[in-house]
Order: sequence, then C-alpha cells, then structure tokens
Amino acid sequence: VGHTGAMTVGTQLDIRPLSPLIGAEIHGLDLSRPLGDPVVADVRRALNAHHVIFFRDQDLSPTQQADFARQFGEVTEGHPVLPAIGENPEVLAIDGSQDRASWWHTDVTFLQAPAFGSILYMLTAPEVGGDTTWASLQDAYDRLADPVRAMCDELIAIHFDPWFAADVDARGGYEWEGVHHDKLLPALHPVVRTHPENGRNGLFVNPQFTQSILGLSKNESNAILEMLY
Repeated sequence: VGHTGAMTVGTQLDIRPLSPLIGAEIHGLDLSRPLGDPVVADVRRALNAHHVIFFRDQDLSPTQQADFARQFGEVTEGHPVLPAIGENPEVLAIDGSQDRASWWHTDVTFLQAPAFGSILYMLTAPEVGGDTTWASLQDAYDRLADPVRAMCDELIAIHFDPWFAADVDARGGYEWEGVHHDKLLPALHPVVRTHPENGRNGLFVNPQFTQSILGLSKNESNAILEMLY
C-alpha cells in the first residue's frame, strides 16, 4: 500500500495532516481519560497512516501517560538501561539540556523485541528551536530504486550498543518486559520490516544502534548502511 499524499482516516476524529508524508495533529481528545475502543482504533489507524501523531494542550501525570499508552498495548519499562522517573517505572525523563538523543535513531533497536512505539509528553519547550524531528522509513523504502529494495529485502542487520552493554555489565543485568537479563547481547533484525497493520515495508536501520549487516564484509556493510542513512 503506497502513500504519497495527505491522508485523513477515521470518522470521529478531527485529524489535520502536517505534511504530505508524515505527521498529523488530532484535536478534541482528552488523553487523561479513557478513550474507548472505537476512538483508540481510529487513533491507531491515523498513526498507521501518518506515522507520528500530535495531541496539543494535554495535562497528564506520569501515571495517566502510561495509562494512555496501555490502551494501545503492553507498556514496557521506561528504558532497559536508563533509570525511569521515581513516580513510575514505565516513564523515562528526557532532558534536552543533557543533549539527550540528538541524533537519528529508532528507540531501543538493540533489544531482541523493541517497543512498538514511544509516547512523548513535552513539559518544557524553548522559545525558539528545540524541535524533535521524525522521518518516515516506509516512505524512505518506497523511494529506493527497485534493485536496491530487492537487495535490502534479503538483508539482516546486527544491532548493538556497547556503551549500554557496559552499563548493563556493571549493574549485573537489566529488566525488560518484567524479565531479568544478565547481559545485553546483539540483536538481529531484518533491514526491511513489513508493518502488520498497514502492510507497508519500511527500513529498520539506524546509525545509533545498527552495527553491521550479517554475512557481509565491513566495506560492503558500511557502504550499504551509509547509503541507506
């Protein structure tokens, strides 16, 4: 299923696309209250179409943020290595003054089972700049030449973060989805994944955590990954 223009889905929601390819605002919802199954389904369809959804002017406690997330699936720990906030183990504080995550990445792809998605709740924003930026890896895949797509469809990538692995070793393991793991081991993920709901293929590599492509030489692997990045 291709998507090359603005799309509005759902009959109950006020959905306002922000660009032809990615991003939309949904107005008229209070995320501090349960949405109900029909609205959750419409929000999920909008997310599948627009990749990232913005809800403005919300007022959420950490518990309410986690409860909102729970309507879309099982909520994991805030992060497998970094400490969660004291009020809720499912919520991670991100402080921009510490230059946190100021690079392209997909969250925690170094795990065997990365999370479906992340829900960010902005508390403080600068007057100018400070934007968080998203990219559509499904549209990036669609714009590859046919032979390159065919090649990528067959590739497996190795994801790992040596710094997080060292932290895990120092603390004696980590918890993820309620299970204790002694070490942070490399994870294997396909370079191209098919979304189970919208049916679109998308790239699944990122310069932060993808180390190499399985079975290729360093030169071959680096050349392909740099091209994709």
